[in-house]
Amino acid sequence: MPLYDYACLDCLSKLIERLGREPTDQERAECVFETRLPMNPTPKEVKEACCCPTCGSLDTERLLNASGIIALVRGVNWEEYRRNPQNKSAMRRDMALHQLQTDDPYKPYREPGEVDDLAHRLRSGTLPVSDRP
Repeated sequence: MPLYDYACLDCLSKLIERLGREPTDQERAECVFETRLPMNPTPKEVKEACCCPTCGSLDTERLLNASGIIALVRGVNWEEYRRNPQNKSAMRRDMALHQLQTDDPYKPYREPGEVDDLAHRLRSGTLPVSDRP
């Protein structure tokens, strides 16, 4: 789940009242909290995640610098995937298997048992990745 930064507007207004001036960026950071949300959250999940942990207010604003997404491919991080060509072929194989089993564009034209044979050949490595279904 990605991480998002939210600023509590109630905490920010209290901070401005306490200081008597506009806060600096470092002082403003006291009003920022980090939360996790799924990619397609329900309204209830958004409400729970956006509640300020300091004051409990729902008057919050999402900040634009929210970036906490880490890409994983076959259980390794992106840099390892990028450096290791064996992981690339494994990823291509898995994508071909997924397409074959879920949204195969050639499904109406396939012979009975052809999908199982192709899936077996992809898993065993006897079907080259460039010749994927």
